[in-house]
Amino acid sequence: MTACLLTGFIPHTGNKGANRTPLDWDTRMKIAAGAALGLEYLHDEGIVHGNIKSSNILLTKDYTACVSDYGVTQLVSATPAAVNRILGYRAPEVTDIRRVGPRADVYSFGVLLIELLTGKAPVHASPSDEDGIDLPRWVQSVAQEEWSTQVFDKELMKYQGNIEEEMVGMLHIAQQCVAPSPDQRTPIKQVVKMIKNLRKE
Repeated sequence: MTACLLTGFIPHTGNKGANRTPLDWDTRMKIAAGAALGLEYLHDEGIVHGNIKSSNILLTKDYTACVSDYGVTQLVSATPAAVNRILGYRAPEVTDIRRVGPRADVYSFGVLLIELLTGKAPVHASPSDEDGIDLPRWVQSVAQEEWSTQVFDKELMKYQGNIEEEMVGMLHIAQQCVAPSPDQRTPIKQVVKMIKNLRKE
């Protein structure tokens, strides 16, 4: 199977050359749904991924999402360098990347959804925070100030069609995934159903 990394298609990765193909909304929906199904399968098998992030989502030629590198965190040491590699995706309760539960995976998946929606890096620079602000906090701060479409990737605004309702729906799903408390996060099986229900028949 020939595959490419999801990161190559998200605007924040710096891949802005003439040959870059930005992702439209339908493709992003397909990627989100595919990645959710992959994670659901792992959880159904009793496997925790431990390192969900955009560089671990491989795409086939038709943009089918494949979750890669599951279980690798169990083999690495919990060094600062290893922890930094998942910066921005790590759930607040995770102190040892080798010991994560399914709800930590859900948090990381929620960050991935927000990344697809905003086109921003998991940790990006903020005028009020020199060290950067993570995406869940940024989205929450924007929502508290004044809800607007400024949350969404400008690339998405170029496409025709009534997609704003679906984008807002996906953002609400993502926010449930990144709830601060693990018990408040929606299980991945339910997330899969919610994503399917977004697309009207």
